[in-house]
Amino acid sequence: MVDKELLYGTLKKYFGYDSFRDGQEELITNTLQGNDVLGIMPTSGGKSLCYQLPALLLDGMTIVVSPLVSLMKDQVDSLREMGIAAAYLNSTLSREEFLQLMDDMRSGQLKLLYIAPERIDNESFMNALRLVKVPLLVVDEAHCISQWGSDFRPSYQGVARLYDLFDRRPRVAAFTATATEPVQEDIMVQLRLQHPFRLVTGFDRGNLAFSVEKPADKFKFLLKDLNPKEASIIYCSTRKNVESVQKKLEQKGFAATLYHAGLPEHERQRNQDDFLFDRKPIMVATNAFGMGIDKSNVRTVYHYNMPKNLESYYQEAGRAGRDGEEARVILLFSAQDIIINKLLNSHTNDSEATNKLNKMINYCYTNQCLRSYILEYFGETPLTDDCQHCSNCLRRTEQRDITEESQKILSCIVRVRGRYGAQKIIGILTGSKQKGITDFGLDQLKTYGLMSAYNEAEIREMIGVLIADEYLQVTGDQYPLLQATPKAMEILKEGKKVGMSYAVDTGKGAAKQSGGGLYDTGLFDRLRSVRTEMANEHGIPSYIVFSDSTLHEMARNFPTDDDGFLRLSGVGETKLERYGEVFMGVIADYLNEFPDAETLLQQKRLEQKELNIHAGNPETAEKRPKPAKKNYTGTTFEETYRLYQEGMSVEEIIAARGLARMTIENHFRQLAELPAYAMELADFVSADQTEAINQAIDESEDQHLKPLKEKLGDDYSYFQIGMVLAFRKRAQS
Repeated sequence: MVDKELLYGTLKKYFGYDSFRDGQEELITNTLQGNDVLGIMPTSGGKSLCYQLPALLLDGMTIVVSPLVSLMKDQVDSLREMGIAAAYLNSTLSREEFLQLMDDMRSGQLKLLYIAPERIDNESFMNALRLVKVPLLVVDEAHCISQWGSDFRPSYQGVARLYDLFDRRPRVAAFTATATEPVQEDIMVQLRLQHPFRLVTGFDRGNLAFSVEKPADKFKFLLKDLNPKEASIIYCSTRKNVESVQKKLEQKGFAATLYHAGLPEHERQRNQDDFLFDRKPIMVATNAFGMGIDKSNVRTVYHYNMPKNLESYYQEAGRAGRDGEEARVILLFSAQDIIINKLLNSHTNDSEATNKLNKMINYCYTNQCLRSYILEYFGETPLTDDCQHCSNCLRRTEQRDITEESQKILSCIVRVRGRYGAQKIIGILTGSKQKGITDFGLDQLKTYGLMSAYNEAEIREMIGVLIADEYLQVTGDQYPLLQATPKAMEILKEGKKVGMSYAVDTGKGAAKQSGGGLYDTGLFDRLRSVRTEMANEHGIPSYIVFSDSTLHEMARNFPTDDDGFLRLSGVGETKLERYGEVFMGVIADYLNEFPDAETLLQQKRLEQKELNIHAGNPETAEKRPKPAKKNYTGTTFEETYRLYQEGMSVEEIIAARGLARMTIENHFRQLAELPAYAMELADFVSADQTEAINQAIDESEDQHLKPLKEKLGDDYSYFQIGMVLAFRKRAQS
């Protein structure tokens, strides 16, 4: 029997959670009982906890086989931040680091060791492993062992050899987010799992808001929609597009970086780190980017071009909102995307690839709930009701019969034998006098001018419905051409009814905050800034310190004592000890500046609740008085700057404002990066110190605060180093 009190106590002590997600407790319990397990869970479904928690309760060291160096480091950094003894073994380690790791392993200091599958072929490592007690062997990304899987890696097939090292075979836990039934069966065979407990939790990601947009200018859409402070990924189908979009964003003042397979390895690594550490929160990339990236605070994933299939789309979409907070997935679609994908597929005659592309095209045109469309595609039961979260559910309110219009459109396409695209078909139907129509005698067709009462956008929308419902298909190698499918005869010959959902103004929108999820944005911005500072000091990505979800809770509940801080999701004992004082200090300072912050937030919650009640009743919504605007976030760093302009020192400003030292120092680091604020570095760091710090920066590959501080020693403070880094950034802007 598994001790539930111990199980939940460990969950809270180390991971900071009070409850398990769907499927986690069952997988953990079976592992602790000695059973092999196979877990199929969606991205961000909490797979890692399913083996990390048992590793803490089992006697010995758990081995985790992982295919990705970046994911290993990310996981180990996160575990160490929670006070868990973990390490990774791969080709990036120096000889000294390797020898130290071997000592730690033999002395029993480690609870988890991450290894690459190739390490199994290393004889010296295998000999060392024989002397270690290994109660649990974990195979992450287990689909890599199957030739039927999407990322087959031959090196994975040696994993089962590890069993022979030990007198007693360890229990085995295999996990993946992507495995069809044949792949699951193959995983169990290849890993020789013994009567495994198998659990599939499903594909649905309820926190993701899916939308398909068809802007006339995709880049202008990006400029209007991008939040420069939030982590976003923009996927493009070609390297050329990646470089073009990234360059234009940079020219517009966005901190954007790029990633594709054509870049040198060192440049890819640098750009990836810039994104992970929030130095450049916007990543423009091909699909080469993302595997093994566990960045939890990505708020939006854009697809600048339509992917080739829904599998790729959903995998890339899954990189948003891994912290469980609401996130957006936005596909920017144009008909040209179809041609690009057809060209990319042109070197094969793969009918399955063509079928998958057609399903992707249909997704872009469908009026169905997008979440339901995705679930149905992956063989799951679609939602019984609209999700009220995707672009189709938020826009659609009324149904219209377009059977007659569909017959006219299909008749026109059949008459021209599928030789023209949508623009020409629309021109014929509306009775256009353009030379491209009259010169080719298309104005003599019986369908010419049959839909002159409709505008171009209306007909284009109807064509989209016919494509989505598979009455039309898009063909052509260089230009998108419309062709009627055999199914079109159901409309033309049998008079089958066709309906189209069309948008009216519903007043609904995907608000960033709603109901009980409201938080104080001013406090959140301060907490996020301090999180970045703490992450830089420790040389880790900011989301490893605390997720956005945890910061939102802080900005919602205003905890200022240990008990309140420990009640936050994601805060365990180690993180309380390591970061609690700093973050609670920021919250206390904020409440000193804005004593009514909690009261005003509660008032906003009540107002939001009333809005939700009246959302379906426009009459009462119109009569309801609009709440007065209240601004209590302030521009507190500008007050710090004003005092600096009056000649006050850092110490004097701390005393005058009654704020924590870190808060004031953080104000100055923010100000130093902004050329609009006149400042002198000499007011904070002496000339000799500046020279030494600059030299250390130039000589170091890792330019985070912690390694620079270790290099420079106790004569230099984090604040001084941070100010020099900020002024260097200022000079580059």
